Formats: sequence, structure tokens, C-alpha cells
Amino acid sequence: MSDISDRVTSPKRDSLARNIALRNPRLSTRELNFAVQRTIDRLIFLRICEDRGIEHYAFLQSLMNGERAYPRLVRDSVRTRHAVRMWERH
Repeated sequence: MSDISDRVTSPKRDSLARNIALRNPRLSTRELNFAVQRTIDRLIFLRICEDRGIEHYAFLQSLMNGERAYPRLVRDSVRTRHAVRMWERH
């Protein structure tokens, strides 16, 4: 069985890498690969939280409305991790 991140098709991963590289031209190949994987991991994490009811359904889609989606993705994934920790304690 393959890892869930392997299901992100190569064209989508390549498109994300090109987008990140255009905005961050000083990144090394290793840093770019890390940024791409980190972004995919955040997307998967938030989608799982939606599925489990930790975040409201379509929360991830709402991040895509408006500008500067990535900073909001980072901010909200950190906020959601905190909520998950609190949820696990109860």
C-alpha cells in the first residue's frame, strides 16, 4: 500500500514546485522539495481534520478564497494542531 502523499500526482506536485520556486528563487532543490512536501502534508492534515469533525467541512476550501492562501494555510494548520492536542486530552 502506498503512502497517501504518493497519491498526489506528479503533475500536481510539479505545478506546486514551480509555483513555490517562482516565489522563492533562492531555494535549493532540497529546500524546494521540503517546502513542497510540507505543503502537501499540511493539506492532507487539514483534510483529515475536516473528515474527523475537528474543523468544519470545507474549511480547507475556504482558505483558497481570497489572496495569500499559503500564509493562511500555515497559520490555520498551526491553530488546528493546537486544537487537535486539546481534543486528544479530553
